[in-house]
Amino acid sequence: TIPGHLRLSRLAAQADVAGVGTAEMAFTVDEVAGLLRSRGHADVSQEQARRWQAASHGWAAALVLSGDVEAPTGAETITSPRQLYGFLSDEVVGRLPAPLQRFLVHTSVLHPVTAFAADGLLETEGSEVLLSEIANQLLSVQRTDSVPPAYVYHPLLGEYLLNRLRTEEPARYAALSARA
Repeated sequence: TIPGHLRLSRLAAQADVAGVGTAEMAFTVDEVAGLLRSRGHADVSQEQARRWQAASHGWAAALVLSGDVEAPTGAETITSPRQLYGFLSDEVVGRLPAPLQRFLVHTSVLHPVTAFAADGLLETEGSEVLLSEIANQLLSVQRTDSVPPAYVYHPLLGEYLLNRLRTEEPARYAALSARA
């Protein structure tokens, strides 16, 4: 949240402020290798680091939470770790109000998510407002520059949300998947 007294547009015009997004924060392959080595995986290869970077999209939290496995042998070790799902549940999705959580879970069958597709899938209106609010709160949900805008859930977030939908609401999962 930005305090109301800050005038960011003036600061931006004077080049006194800059934005940092997920692309700038994503770890490179070399940074992934360095992180894994610093966490006790001294023999990690560049190929292993490349697979981990690709699987995590350079997301530091995913790397740290998944990097405690016995050996980083490839992307398969980062795709569904219990620690990562706990983090997503408690610290990412769990911090959203319940209606936004339900919306995220139910729209996880769409790739990417557009307001039109979400409205049709959920037989509702107003998805653009919800998507915009979610993207403003979660770095793991990105709005594209397309017209109309589309929203992309980080692959690990999307996997978590789909898993949650499948396990908590199997009938709804089947219905939404069929409609998507």
